[in-house]
Amino acid sequence: MTQVKSVYQSAPKTIPVPEELQNQNIEVIFQPLNIVEKKRKLEDFFGSIPDFPERASQGEYEKRESFK
Repeated sequence: MTQVKSVYQSAPKTIPVPEELQNQNIEVIFQPLNIVEKKRKLEDFFGSIPDFPERASQGEYEKRESFK
């Protein structure tokens, strides 16, 4: 698999696609590098992952002898 990563200090209006990737299905991700994100709270992430089914009971913990 061929992967190309380019970092632009000042992004141009158009970005060239390498010849070996032209006319193929590709994924392009634009990620700004100089954006400072605000401090986020846990509730900001609510709903960001899919719900998982409840786990079945795992049984009781075994009782162990403590050594002191």
